[in-house]
Amino acid sequence: MLSIKNLTIHLVKDLRTVIENFSFSLENKMKVCIIGEEGNGKSSILKAIVDDGGLKEYAEISGEINKKNEVIGYLPQILETNILDFSTKEYLENKIKEEFFDKNL
Repeated sequence: MLSIKNLTIHLVKDLRTVIENFSFSLENKMKVCIIGEEGNGKSSILKAIVDDGGLKEYAEISGEINKKNEVIGYLPQILETNILDFSTKEYLENKIKEEFFDKNL
């Protein structure tokens, strides 16, 4: 299970809050797609969840993220060329077999 309570992300350089008091939870094996306009915090939410450290360089983060030992993965906005030979639509429609990800990513 993944749960987020009152996540707030404030971009220090831009002096703006992109996410404020965001809360949700996902049960095991659930999938979610986060969509929205550019610059509204979608990638920042995912970076906060996977805790890749890069977000802390330019943002202040508050709130609670509980992953309970879950493995969390996401498809980043920018990919190296030729790593994945499929469209975002194909990815979202699950046309790529899970074995591919287990072996290649």
